[in-house]
Amino acid sequence: MEKETLGNVCSRKIQDKEIHRSRAGMDSDEDVLLTLSRCFFETFAVPTSQSWMRCFDLAERYFGADKGAIICQRLLAALQSVRYSRRSVFDFNASQCTGCCNILTEHERRLMAVIKSARRERFGAVRMELMMLCEGNNTAPSEESIANLCAALPSVAFALTPSTKEEKNVPYS
Repeated sequence: MEKETLGNVCSRKIQDKEIHRSRAGMDSDEDVLLTLSRCFFETFAVPTSQSWMRCFDLAERYFGADKGAIICQRLLAALQSVRYSRRSVFDFNASQCTGCCNILTEHERRLMAVIKSARRERFGAVRMELMMLCEGNNTAPSEESIANLCAALPSVAFALTPSTKEEKNVPYS
């Protein structure tokens, strides 16, 4: 399916190990973090784009002025720690392309899996995904920076107890 993007046609299709954004299981905070991450990656790849400025603007609008700045700083620290551990390039999609922005590369998928797992205290999954994302290199700095990022994020309202499942008519899994 082709999409129009700023007068250009984007014909990007999902490749092996990639997923559609809607199937990534991210909450709205994590969805914004993906876009923020992409803005930083764009800045790393094309410094003259100054996409980091869009990152801070979006974070401020979504999380509030003070919290947004803290989250951006901690996200940048987390991204840098992952980048320093890797030997190869981090593949990412453009944040402003209406076709590409709906696809998570394998690396983006793993990054978001790390953040989702850390927010939900699934530390085994965090270590496994970081091991893959950091290509078998030291993950300790990344684990620490991801934990710092998650400490600044709003808490996750994901755990439904049996009584709240009944109250909300949520079927048991």
